[in-house]
Amino acid sequence: GLSPYLFLVVQGGQGAAWGSWGNQRSVSGFLTHLLRREYGTFRLANAPATGHAEFLFRLRLYFGRLPIELPPTGAPLALLGFCWSLTLPGLRRVGLPVACAFGLYVLAFHWLANLPVSTGLYLAIQQRFWPQANLIVCAWFGIGAATAARRLVPRAPGVAAAALAGVLVFWHAGGAGAPKENGAG
Repeated sequence: GLSPYLFLVVQGGQGAAWGSWGNQRSVSGFLTHLLRREYGTFRLANAPATGHAEFLFRLRLYFGRLPIELPPTGAPLALLGFCWSLTLPGLRRVGLPVACAFGLYVLAFHWLANLPVSTGLYLAIQQRFWPQANLIVCAWFGIGAATAARRLVPRAPGVAAAALAGVLVFWHAGGAGAPKENGAG
């Protein structure tokens, strides 16, 4: 679990490249890295490379990419799941806190992310943090698929929901909706 930190101590040093994690061979340098003193909490770089100028652009990139990450019809089902999680009696208690957590994460992350998104490498670094929010969207997709199936096939909603979600996920994973850069399709 913590072995990467041991690697940093062994391989770190004075000649580290820009944007690297500095000299971790000393106790002070290691604690500086571990406590993120150079970056600040939730910051991705040790300099205000973009500040907040790209905040809306980063949000557009995230929400623009989200439908591609989901199976076909995933975005509408996730939106329905979001709405139903706020209105259905069995989900309402959890729906609002989860929606607030999603909003807080997405807004705070994209506000504090200070790497330029115009460079492919820096955009890819930021994209590594998107799956946390995507997990909530996938839960909304599941709620949307299950509720839609329950309303379309009232006699066997569990089987219908599982079949619908399974078909959409396998269709997506098989390449029909998968992004080209992941090697599928």
